[in-house]
Amino acid sequence: MKNILLRLKEYGAVAMVLLLCGTAVSCDKDDDIKVNANMLNVNGSEMGIGEATFVEYGTAGSGINCDVLLCSEGMSYNIYNGQVTGRGVFVYFEFITSESLKLVSGTYKFSASEQKPGVFTGNSYYVDTRSGGVKAAVKKGRVKVSSSGNNYSVQFECEYENGAKIAGHYQGIPSYYQVQ
Repeated sequence: MKNILLRLKEYGAVAMVLLLCGTAVSCDKDDDIKVNANMLNVNGSEMGIGEATFVEYGTAGSGINCDVLLCSEGMSYNIYNGQVTGRGVFVYFEFITSESLKLVSGTYKFSASEQKPGVFTGNSYYVDTRSGGVKAAVKKGRVKVSSSGNNYSVQFECEYENGAKIAGHYQGIPSYYQVQ
């Protein structure tokens, strides 16, 4: 009986070591973009997303140009004249997707020069009117898109040419326009 108890203790210790090792080398979750829904994180400062607009402009390269425009609370985008008004942050992405009338689900990577499905282009930028109208282009980043019908989840993290780091997560039904 004493030998059985000793073996159980040994197996328990081995199991504990294996469990700790497995935890240390388990799946890396750093690929996840960690921002609450309908929030922007600009250099560590959080603000709500007040408006989301998708605009499709037709063929671009080997795909369809679908722009995503996100305004923080206090800002507004006018689809008819392209003007952004208010005080806050405006984030603009130019996506190349493979289907008309839909931003296709997947992870989009930044490309300064390619215009093919699965990328967002060098025309992507942000404007921060809180600090004198700073505007900077994307330098690198990624965007994860998923959809169910008209309901979209757009999660992103980007670094901009001026060193700004912006992450965000829009969840909802955006305004959608098709421009010919």
